[in-house]
Amino acid sequence: MADINRARALRKRRTWAEKLMWRWLRDRQFSGYKFRREHPLGKCFLDFFCEEARLSIELDGFQEGHPARQAYDAEREKFLVSRGVKTLRFWNRQLRSERQFVRDYIFNALQQRAPHPLPDYTRAGVVVGQRGWPSARANPGGGEPGQGVAGRVFERFDHIRTAWIRLSYARPHPSPLPQERRPSRPLRAARPVWMAATGSIFMQNLFPIIHEDPDLLVINKPAGLVCHPTKTDEYSSLIGRVRLYLGHELRPHLINRLDRETSGVVIVGKNSETAGKLGKIWETRAVCKEYLAIVHGQVLEPHGIIDAPLGKDEQSQVAIKDCVRDDGASARTEFWVESRFFRPRSSTRDPQPFSLLLVIPHTGRKHQIRIHLAHIGHPVVGDKLYGDDEDLYLAFVENRLTDEQRARLILPNHALHARELRLPWRGQQRIFAAEPEPWFTAFACGTLDSDSAQ
Repeated sequence: MADINRARALRKRRTWAEKLMWRWLRDRQFSGYKFRREHPLGKCFLDFFCEEARLSIELDGFQEGHPARQAYDAEREKFLVSRGVKTLRFWNRQLRSERQFVRDYIFNALQQRAPHPLPDYTRAGVVVGQRGWPSARANPGGGEPGQGVAGRVFERFDHIRTAWIRLSYARPHPSPLPQERRPSRPLRAARPVWMAATGSIFMQNLFPIIHEDPDLLVINKPAGLVCHPTKTDEYSSLIGRVRLYLGHELRPHLINRLDRETSGVVIVGKNSETAGKLGKIWETRAVCKEYLAIVHGQVLEPHGIIDAPLGKDEQSQVAIKDCVRDDGASARTEFWVESRFFRPRSSTRDPQPFSLLLVIPHTGRKHQIRIHLAHIGHPVVGDKLYGDDEDLYLAFVENRLTDEQRARLILPNHALHARELRLPWRGQQRIFAAEPEPWFTAFACGTLDSDSAQ
């Protein structure tokens, strides 16, 4: 007991982040869950602990500082996992810069580990705003989607998928004055509360689904979304969104991966057995992949094969960049010209030439298609790394892209789309295909010019 009191005395002076977190946890949005501060568990003291959900919230200090501290944190993490405790870790700065995300993440984890029964709000006029917030113009007695309202909470809950969205009552102004004498200020919604509702609104925005069965999930990955997580936000990566969609009781595996800005077909194995079988199929090179690419310039040959080995670009400032080099790994890419077209730009008199290519990579090297097309003088439109200036990529990752640089890129993402995957699966040839996103099709078909693409 003396050790506990001494530890608590050492932590008497709270940081601003701990005070803010404790205020959030006592707030009524988490009123169904009871948290304790500095809860002792074995030899550990947990900053904030919910016994019901076996959930611990820690601030700062993870993977930071002296290596001995990192080793201690890793050992502590193993101990908590052995006791059935899930730990959520946040940087202090996240409580200011990503306040809403932190709240979302905590509530999502609580409901997944200890779901609470929810009252029926469908008769109370609950509405949902387009960005999750309720619309102040909503009418509790009725109303149609639009004008800031995504739709009324569904009369019948879908029990298959659950997503977390913010709900609130939209109440009329309480003034007893006649309508013509009431103040002109806008209606105000009550303070939002957190509830779980059906995933129809939220889940539709996760990703387009091409095919789903008990073992496979085939997705049309949007451009600009990384495959593997780089942040704590589950929504920021494809595998994170897959886990939200399937639930954390499953262990999904990405069978194939695409670059951040490449859109198209991605196959997910819902379990380790399926992932292992698909991995063996990939190793035998029995999978055929088709891509669509929009490149600079007009490719004269209707068909061509690029056979050039690839290796690390030692002259580049970008660590991940590769290039064509004689001592590299063998790589082979085949292409066909689908169409050639021009795009006018208001900044120049002469229209710019472009080509739409159908590309089949016969090997699976990193950035293979982008490097090979740039090697023959036709880089992919919008490619920041393998275009004419790699500083565009450095400016992008450092968040300092100027308007002039964006205009040079023409498109916000590089124009490469994985259109089709063909593979043998369980005794038959399976084909999974996905059309490119509207901005890609519009640019290739002539309904989007180079300036409006910005």
